[in-house]
Amino acid sequence: MKNVNTLLYLGLNGFPARDAGIQRQLQLSKAIINDQTRVLVINRKGVHSDKIIDEAGIKTSGVYEGGEYVYTSGTPKYNNNLILRNLLKLKGLVVELYIIIINRFFNNVSHALVKTDSLIQLKYYYFLSRILRFKLIFDYLEFRSSVMERGSKEISGKKSFDFEFYKYVDYV
Repeated sequence: MKNVNTLLYLGLNGFPARDAGIQRQLQLSKAIINDQTRVLVINRKGVHSDKIIDEAGIKTSGVYEGGEYVYTSGTPKYNNNLILRNLLKLKGLVVELYIIIINRFFNNVSHALVKTDSLIQLKYYYFLSRILRFKLIFDYLEFRSSVMERGSKEISGKKSFDFEFYKYVDYV
C-alpha cells in the first residue's frame, strides 16, 4: 500500500451540501485529491434538516466526489432541542479532537486547511497544530470586516478578525 498523505479540512459545517462556502470547500477538496493525498473534511456539528439529508443522501460519515467527510457529533441533523444540541456540540468537539490526533499520527497529516470566522476557533486549531506539529493553512476568501459592515465605508478597528487571524496560521 502507498504512503498517502492526509489533509484535514476544518472549521466549516455542512459538507457536502449547503451554501457557497461548502461548494468552495468541495471544489478545493477535489482539486487537492490525487493518488498521494487524501482529504478528510471534519464537520463538528450537524446543520441540516431531514429534507436536505434525504435529498443529498448525507450520512454521518462517507465519501462525496472523492473527499471523505465525517460529522463528529454523530449526526448531520440540526437538533431543535437546546440541551441535546449543546450536548451534541460538546461530543463533536471531543470526537473532532480524537479524529485529528488519530489522523495526525496514523494517516500522515502534515497540514490542515481551516475556514472559520471565529478567532477563538482559529486559536484552538492553532494550539492543536503546535502541539501535534502540523501546518495550518487558512482559507481566506474576503475581508471579514467588510462583510459584517457592508454599509460602512470605514475599516473596523485593529482588533477585528482581519487584523488578527494571520498571527495564528502558517499559510493563507
